[in-house]
Amino acid sequence: MIGINTSMSGLPVEWEKRIKKHIPFTYIVDKNGRGTHGTIQDALDHSFSAQQATSNVYNIPSGIYIRGGEYVETLISKAFGLLIQGEGVATKIICPDSDNTTVFEIKGAYTTVRDLAVYSTPGEGKTGNLVHDNTQGGNAYFNVRIYGSDGGGFQCNVGQTWNNCWALSCDVDGFDFYGDSYHIVNCTAGSNGGWGFDLAGNADNSTIVGCGGYSNTSGDCQIQSVAENCVVVGNRFNSTTTITDSSGTSTVASNDLT
Repeated sequence: MIGINTSMSGLPVEWEKRIKKHIPFTYIVDKNGRGTHGTIQDALDHSFSAQQATSNVYNIPSGIYIRGGEYVETLISKAFGLLIQGEGVATKIICPDSDNTTVFEIKGAYTTVRDLAVYSTPGEGKTGNLVHDNTQGGNAYFNVRIYGSDGGGFQCNVGQTWNNCWALSCDVDGFDFYGDSYHIVNCTAGSNGGWGFDLAGNADNSTIVGCGGYSNTSGDCQIQSVAENCVVVGNRFNSTTTITDSSGTSTVASNDLT
């Protein structure tokens, strides 16, 4: 269209201004140059820097929208209250070729990650976890998919929520929980070298509901003796070992174990 000033997104500037009033995204990541940033880590760094420039880091919650494409990066997210949104399986974060790699590390609480996939190739000796949440809670993951890892898929600290997430073909556990108060709903763990869901180190008061597990080498779900008062209900598990409960205080009921 001749004579119309356009922004970096390709939209007319006035259109983009109006759209930004109604969407939560401060940064647009596009590897083809049609966004505010070409890499995800650059957008994460800018978000954290903006918060650090204020006396209260909660004053500037922001959103990062990641357009579809393959992003070969290792990521560290430090901002609080951040929304990280992809375009489903079209947004692929791929492990670079390096050893001992955690592909995506979350250090900021009250973060929401949704609609993206994290890839690696198991059996190559990298030994890292694909997603490591090292916060003290309040984070949520929706429609995040893990494919392959020389370590675990999701490794998480305290009090997060997972909904419709997948962990497939990891060398160790698909979901490894080592804090308390997790809520895992409609998630799937399959073909992992360890457990599908491992409620480990003091993962007390956690809930696994409506999930699926299959072909996990150690088994589908483990509640260790240090994880108390957990609820595992209404799941479908069909590995050789389905559920192991060593807690003595948990509720395991109405699961389809076939």
